[in-house]
Amino acid sequence: MDPSMSPINASTSSPPSQQSSLDAPPSTPISQQPIARRTRSKIRKTSAAERKRAARENESQEDRAARLAAQREMTKRRRATMTDEQKEEERMANQERVRRIRENETEEEREKRNLENRERRRQREEEEGIEERAARTEANTTSHRINYSAEAQRQARVRRRSLPLSNAVPHYLGAMDKECTNCKALFFSVVLRQPRLVVYTASTKGGGAGLYTFLTCLSWCFARKRMAHLSVVVVVSMPAI
Repeated sequence: MDPSMSPINASTSSPPSQQSSLDAPPSTPISQQPIARRTRSKIRKTSAAERKRAARENESQEDRAARLAAQREMTKRRRATMTDEQKEEERMANQERVRRIRENETEEEREKRNLENRERRRQREEEEGIEERAARTEANTTSHRINYSAEAQRQARVRRRSLPLSNAVPHYLGAMDKECTNCKALFFSVVLRQPRLVVYTASTKGGGAGLYTFLTCLSWCFARKRMAHLSVVVVVSMPAI
């Protein structure tokens, strides 16, 4: 019997036309497939970042100073044509980018970044004059004050809106049913607290002070606890005078 006609060989062998079709390359090259295209783009971006990082590590001090000066000049010309909304969007995007970078960096990278920032600041102070430095300091101080004030106001608005209705503990005047720490004559109890409304009861104890002293201490307590942004309702219970 011919070995080529055995059952095992007959089941495993295939015609020459089928073998040639299996050995032939696919109709679509791998370089043109979507998954490979995305992978290739990621590799290209990673290699470009690595080349840029290597170039910056090997550049001289003069080249670095020239590059930073060119970047500052380009940024100045670009921001001169931007609107306030675009500047704000760019600032928020930069803050988010810096936050992500600092969350993922190691201790060595953080130390290296601090050293680079100090060196960049020293070079900039050497290049600018006394008048330019004073103008830059004043501009930075004003910008920081404006940005901090706006951010603080925004966070205060968010906190006021996010106060839950079930939050019945008076965070401003202390614990529940607590005496006034100023005159020891007022007795506060919280009744209701909503995001922009706080209702307290206040009463004198043991005879207490007079009406003028009572109201003066009451206004002092609320002013001291900075409750002006809330609508406060106080139910006063006093003995007859």
